[in-house]
Amino acid sequence: MLGSEWWFLNLHGPLKKGEKIDNIKAFELEGVIFLKESTSVDELAALLVHEGTHALDSLDELLLDFDYLFKSTGEIIHQGEKMSEIINKLDLTYEQLIEFRARIFEREIQILLGQKLDFETIGELTDLIEKLY
Repeated sequence: MLGSEWWFLNLHGPLKKGEKIDNIKAFELEGVIFLKESTSVDELAALLVHEGTHALDSLDELLLDFDYLFKSTGEIIHQGEKMSEIINKLDLTYEQLIEFRARIFEREIQILLGQKLDFETIGELTDLIEKLY
């Protein structure tokens, strides 16, 4: 059997800046979600929401138009705050905006399920996105 590194690199392509293969628990490619077999049940919902966002955005062709993607992301309401107030202050690239959407929805499910948050604040989330993408 081939290792997860081979599968990831052949299905997903090169790693992003700062990304390590051992840290990857899930990814989406052309509307299909791949999950690492060892993913814990506690992490499953958040990962499915995150990768599901990528899959749905891809299938919805939302990713074909940056302006539409930006507008749609700005309309997301997270903890009572419209995300346009966050993203209008940032100079996000196309990839960063795609990741921001997925991580905001992932954060929502973590809050809903009472799970430990990957990021305590939206600022921490955007800092990571700007660093890695």
